[in-house]
Amino acid sequence: MEAWLARWGLTAEDWTDYLRRRLLVTRWAATLDDIVARHPVTRPAIERCLDAEFVCSGRLAAVAAALAGRAAACERARAEGWMETTVTAVADRAALLDALDAGLESFRRHVATPEHLARQLAVRRLEWIRVRYRYVTLPDPQSAREAALCVREDGMALDEVAAAAHVAVREASAFLDTLGTDFQTRCVGAAPGDVLGPLTDGDGVVLAVLGEKIAPRLDDPGVRQRAEDEVMRRALDHEVAARVTWHLPLDPAK
Repeated sequence: MEAWLARWGLTAEDWTDYLRRRLLVTRWAATLDDIVARHPVTRPAIERCLDAEFVCSGRLAAVAAALAGRAAACERARAEGWMETTVTAVADRAALLDALDAGLESFRRHVATPEHLARQLAVRRLEWIRVRYRYVTLPDPQSAREAALCVREDGMALDEVAAAAHVAVREASAFLDTLGTDFQTRCVGAAPGDVLGPLTDGDGVVLAVLGEKIAPRLDDPGVRQRAEDEVMRRALDHEVAARVTWHLPLDPAK
């Protein structure tokens, strides 16, 4: 641990201060705006924390991965003749970033083709089903079970059950793979109008009525974006593995 900290120019105190800040931010998340208003933080105080925040939070790794992907995409685009600018010849930092973005966009146009998107959609057809449903959140499993019986056995509408329980009926639309495991499993075999639940949720117990299940299509902007992101992620991972050599910071002791 000490060697890792030294490699990044950090001390054990920097690391423990970072952990302390994360815990405090989590504990006081609901009142952070008020705390900052009453106790403004100076710019020097922020700057003293930046290195530790950047490294220990993993943001440095994320930025490095994003830049590596752009660099690899540019090199592929240059090798294939998709772009004319040679990124290594760009001296100005802002111009360099613009060139990297242009190279990435050129890479995207040639990689995220309709054929590749259709292939990705075929692989993800089940996970990318869009479900629309109406639901209520009840405070405990017992009341949720009673509500489910009222809807299933007594034929009551979800709105009637919600009114009796003094809770609101909400509507939602989501891709199947963003739902909880239990919710996903019940949705797969359900038909419109079926009652789903009770389902455990972080804020209570959910009872839902399925509205519709929509098969994924590339003319749905949300589905198309997912397909493009997945195709690009796989393509960039391949290019980074083939073209990028990583160099960790040198150990100051050496």
